[in-house]
Amino acid sequence: MTAFDTEEETLRCMRDCGCTNELAADFLESTKMGDQDRQLEILQNIRGSLLNELHKVQKELDCIDYLLREMEKQKERK
Repeated sequence: MTAFDTEEETLRCMRDCGCTNELAADFLESTKMGDQDRQLEILQNIRGSLLNELHKVQKELDCIDYLLREMEKQKERK
């Protein structure tokens, strides 16, 4: 069972999480079948993917911050 009353609400939330239509359909099917283990697996996989993406972006931001600091140091030396 999901925390939502309707399939539409569940689909909207799944789209907001960034999952594909196929994955959302799989989640809904799991809901109908009462397969909470599969639902948890789907959500954990989505979360893992989002976390990996977050780490990648954080690394990119760290690199930009480093470059900005180095450029500011060079500017101060002039």
